Amino acid sequence: MNTSSFKIHWSRSSGGERSLMDGPAPKPSAAESVAHTDVPARVARLVALAHRLQTLVRSGVVRDLAHAARLARITRARASQIADLGLLAPDVQEEVLFLEKPPRGREPITERHLRRIVREPDWQRQRQMWRAIRDRVGMNLH
Repeated sequence: MNTSSFKIHWSRSSGGERSLMDGPAPKPSAAESVAHTDVPARVARLVALAHRLQTLVRSGVVRDLAHAARLARITRARASQIADLGLLAPDVQEEVLFLEKPPRGREPITERHLRRIVREPDWQRQRQMWRAIRDRVGMNLH
């Protein structure tokens, strides 16, 4: 039996389009390998944005959340979802703010996880829910 082998890899264009390329995958440059370290997780950026929206409203830069939503070209509902992240218990917010994007794959904690917690008004219960989610996704922050 006569077999042939060859190497191929996926490549992504600057526009994000994927294509199959001949040959082995190129080794990442030093800049590329460092590029994914210390990048805040998406939920961390959203919690920071919630604080920014609150500051803009409180300081009078924008009239209200609806005004901020129009300026940001997002729906009022989306602005409310983001602003609601500021209702998390302060220590939960702090932990979320320090989450980092993993070098590969999906982020283990999503906004959907946090939305469930935000609906709970009791901070003690929020903390329990947060610990349960952290444990479920295998994160040990303490």
